[in-house]
Amino acid sequence: MQAQQFWVNEAHKQPDARALANDQGLELPAGNFQGLKAGLKYPIRRLVMTGKDTPENFRIFFGVDSVPDIHAETRKEVLMTPTVQEGSPSQMMNRFWDEGCPSFSPRPATEAEQAEIQRQLDFIQGFSGFLGSR
Repeated sequence: MQAQQFWVNEAHKQPDARALANDQGLELPAGNFQGLKAGLKYPIRRLVMTGKDTPENFRIFFGVDSVPDIHAETRKEVLMTPTVQEGSPSQMMNRFWDEGCPSFSPRPATEAEQAEIQRQLDFIQGFSGFLGSR
């Protein structure tokens, strides 16, 4: 079974998933594939934000130890949250995703993550400078 199918169709039936969702301030989709909260980014972002993005918690929510691509991208987004401009589209989406989050305490960035974040910030700064010079 794929991770999203497990999240949508099975997690709400599992007592440990219900307890973890309650701890994380998450709504379980309970068989409903409609809406953004049925996607994997919603629970993964919450686990990352609270520093609970562990293989065990991935198993509880998704039936697998990891969802590498979404997890890596979401970790980068969460770690960059303090750099997001007030009122930007990213900040507005973050507010939606993070509603009900008990705390902002992600695990510290690894050296590789720090380098990637710095590369992204440098690109954004360079692009902003380019647009400002027009």
